[in-house]
Amino acid sequence: MEHPVPRETLRAEPREPAPRTLVARALTRINGGEDHLFIERIAREAKAHGAQIVFVHLPMFEGRQAVSDEDFLKQFGPVLNYGDLAPHDELFENWSHLNHAGAMNASARLAYALAGLDL
Repeated sequence: MEHPVPRETLRAEPREPAPRTLVARALTRINGGEDHLFIERIAREAKAHGAQIVFVHLPMFEGRQAVSDEDFLKQFGPVLNYGDLAPHDELFENWSHLNHAGAMNASARLAYALAGLDL
């Protein structure tokens, strides 16, 4: 995680979809794959227990920088978009994971954002 990975190497990595995990399969069975229903349930549970939800978008290398359904998510809590990290090869270990520098960048930004929220 400490060594820079050349942009060409990141671009050459196969980008196959991850195999469906047990949790992903269970969620599909529970809510028919409807993410909005699942998020609404989580939000109700969080509110019932006095917890606040914060959404964080961590991109993949050269991946989507915008947050899908941002307006939907905002009704439940702040949406922190770190999509601007996507074009920076120096912040990625592989196409789908930040390296140490990327993780430190995102973590510092998250800590700063959380400190400024009224939680």
